[in-house]
Amino acid sequence: MKVITTISEPICFTKENFLSKLPLVLKAVEALGKGAYEIIIKEHRQKRSLNANAYAWELMGRLAENQGIEKEEVYRHHVRAVGVYRQVEINEEAEDTLKHSWGLNGIGWIAERVDYTQHEGFVLVNLYYGSSTYNTKQMSRLIDNIVQDCEAVGIPTKTPNEIAKLKALWGEAPKEP
Repeated sequence: MKVITTISEPICFTKENFLSKLPLVLKAVEALGKGAYEIIIKEHRQKRSLNANAYAWELMGRLAENQGIEKEEVYRHHVRAVGVYRQVEINEEAEDTLKHSWGLNGIGWIAERVDYTQHEGFVLVNLYYGSSTYNTKQMSRLIDNIVQDCEAVGIPTKTPNEIAKLKALWGEAPKEP
């Protein structure tokens, strides 16, 4: 499958405005060479806002100070708690290489063994994704989890209304280009 590189942004549409987007689709199709192509339509999700990310790191810094640990350790804890991961079965001899390679993606990219498998010499490893890949729903869960931990130890947080406004900045509906 070839990836179309002539369009710099995804074409976002609703059922109601799809016809108005057809000229953009046709322009992209005209630029294609010979061969077979595939169009994939998926639900559009706004990326999380940088304000949400900054707020999450601010709270994790406060938690780290409260607990006397590094904020990266707090972050890793919450990445595991939110649980955006895939589980793989891998030869036990390759486990360390996988863990090292996965961790090179960033601080929150964690690989940890969770069990042995039915196959001799193989283990199950959870590969946690860092929050840079989270969609708005996943990031919202991360922030809610961090806020809950802050409240549990008496660290002040934004009010529920302020947090709701911060989350509302992400939006759920496709934006008109």
